[in-house]
Amino acid sequence: MAAASPARRAVNLSELISAYSADSTMRALIGSRFKDRDRFLMLLERGVKLFATPSLPDLYPSSRLAELISRRPRQMRRHRDEVYAFLDIIIKEHQENRSSSDDQEDLDLVDVLLRIQRKGDFPLSTDNIKTTIGVSILKP
Repeated sequence: MAAASPARRAVNLSELISAYSADSTMRALIGSRFKDRDRFLMLLERGVKLFATPSLPDLYPSSRLAELISRRPRQMRRHRDEVYAFLDIIIKEHQENRSSSDDQEDLDLVDVLLRIQRKGDFPLSTDNIKTTIGVSILKP
């Protein structure tokens, strides 16, 4: 009888909760209509790993030699540029979607920030929006 039952495998509950939390956060920030959410989550995971581990310049912050020897600062800059380029795509997609339909339902953080930018009551640049999205994602 045990041979007829399907093979059991362990379930990583921490992984499932983490995926649920990340998906919920992404829906609140950029909405569920974003098609490249998986790529963004991969960038986020890579960034957390990259920035969380100490590097040689972290240990010797005043040493220019440590900065030159270590590859980590270049990797961080490259990653930041890639994430900002990706956030540009998100913002541009939201601008196009909002210009076609201006309903008040189903607003996410990017839509709210773009509305504030559009109204002009508060000076908000696209770089400010990208930084706000990044900080909101990393905030526990």
